[in-house]
Amino acid sequence: MKFLEKLINFLSHLSCLVLMIMMLHVFFDVSFKFLFNSPIVATLSIVSYYYMVFVVFLPLGKTEIVHEHVYADVITRLFPEKIQFMFYIFASLVSLIYFLCLGYQTFLDAVRAYQVSETYMANFVFYVWPSRWFLPIGFFTMAIAIIYNIKKAFLTKSVLYQKSDMDDLI
Repeated sequence: MKFLEKLINFLSHLSCLVLMIMMLHVFFDVSFKFLFNSPIVATLSIVSYYYMVFVVFLPLGKTEIVHEHVYADVITRLFPEKIQFMFYIFASLVSLIYFLCLGYQTFLDAVRAYQVSETYMANFVFYVWPSRWFLPIGFFTMAIAIIYNIKKAFLTKSVLYQKSDMDDLI
């Protein structure tokens, strides 16, 4: 599973880099707009169709691996550990099916977008089909991370979410 961890860390670090590039792009766009009355062309489109999609979907696997997704476990933490484990596995399997379906559908959408060279209506030709591939990559990475966490849960025989501040209140 070292390859999976390296892939997930790579995508996460790449997302951080893209986030910084997006920040600089927007900074320069606003600066040029106010200093020279000449904003950078297509900033909104590039941010919306490339940067944001990249930053949101590619680090999904990292978020799953480190158990930082939102868990609604206020009630289930009161149950015995075996029942918590069963809930965790059930929720993980439902999530796995969900993300595999999302990955499959967005893969089909990305293929279709590539085949028709999907563009965005603007004053120039703005291709958006490459950004369609970020979604299936993110969703399939998430599904692989869920499988990894299920395997880890079975090996440790415990629920893998992080201890929260709520635990101190219970």
